[in-house]
Amino acid sequence: MTASATTEVDLANMALVMLGQQPISDLTDDNNRANLVDTRLADVRDTVLRSHPWNCAVTRASLTEDPETTPVWGYKKRFFLPGDFIKLVKTEYNTSDYQIESGNEGEDETAQLYLVTDEDEMNITYVYQITDVSKMDVTLKHAIATRLAADIAIAVSGEVALEQAMMGKYQLILAEAKFEDSSAHSDLETLRGGEWLDARLGGGTVRDFPPLDGGGAPT
Repeated sequence: MTASATTEVDLANMALVMLGQQPISDLTDDNNRANLVDTRLADVRDTVLRSHPWNCAVTRASLTEDPETTPVWGYKKRFFLPGDFIKLVKTEYNTSDYQIESGNEGEDETAQLYLVTDEDEMNITYVYQITDVSKMDVTLKHAIATRLAADIAIAVSGEVALEQAMMGKYQLILAEAKFEDSSAHSDLETLRGGEWLDARLGGGTVRDFPPLDGGGAPT
């Protein structure tokens, strides 16, 4: 099994092979291996997604305000978070004050999450619950499979050392993902910090205004 996995069965078999186990043909196979991966795969996937803002799982949304209910205290408005919401990456304006919660006390218990704030509108970037394996990048597939292997290692092998080895491998993959994804976008604050550091070390200056010609006009 390779990292070109396109289905959940492929991810499950990646995990099983790491543990020295025979692959399965379907998550519904009548054996302990299939039962284990079928039971744990969704939770493991969401845990891995929550651990890092994976580029392939980040999307944008304009939130819809709840027109009927407001927070009982603290904030004036609340907005529905998407049903596939896993983790907030950022809001459009970094100065926005907000909180994510499940709602007011006494409301019907549902899986709905809200973002409460005083803002009139909220645009966000967030990690969504990507379930289509074919849309995951190679590193995310490896991370899910390795974390799944760690999760079921003791159940299929009885070896604590094997679980620890898989968790160590997972942490290395996660560190690699953070490096890869951080190099795939520009962060304005990081760039400005780099300019400041260059100026400090190289004797230059940091300008927030355009350079001027001899007559004082912008060039």
